[in-house]
Amino acid sequence: MAMLCVCLDLRISECLGLRWSDVDWLGATLNIERGIVEQTVDDVKTDSSRKALTIAAELLEPLKTWKQSSPFPSESDWIFASPLKLGRLPYLNARDCKIGGVQVTQPGEPDRMWHSRLLLRIQFRFHRNI
Repeated sequence: MAMLCVCLDLRISECLGLRWSDVDWLGATLNIERGIVEQTVDDVKTDSSRKALTIAAELLEPLKTWKQSSPFPSESDWIFASPLKLGRLPYLNARDCKIGGVQVTQPGEPDRMWHSRLLLRIQFRFHRNI
């Protein structure tokens, strides 16, 4: 998730809104079609955000590996599907991540920190599985 956000300059809402069907594996492109904010799937924030982005081979390969290891690999599934939501929604909050096996907050830590911790943990797991 962190790699996609950083390499493709995506908002977290756009990254969470990605489905496997948004990836054109042969054309090496990623279609940004939707975003998720406060557990609501909606259009992207601005019209200029709706676009097709070219994915470099160095990013496409780890994305393929992620799909192969994901319990939710069908075309209609979210790329970052939450096990808590049985794949029906992506990771949405710290509680989803804890149940999904990713500890993202420390006792007494503000919940606003969960996104950065989640990105770091998922990136670590992603690289470890390659």
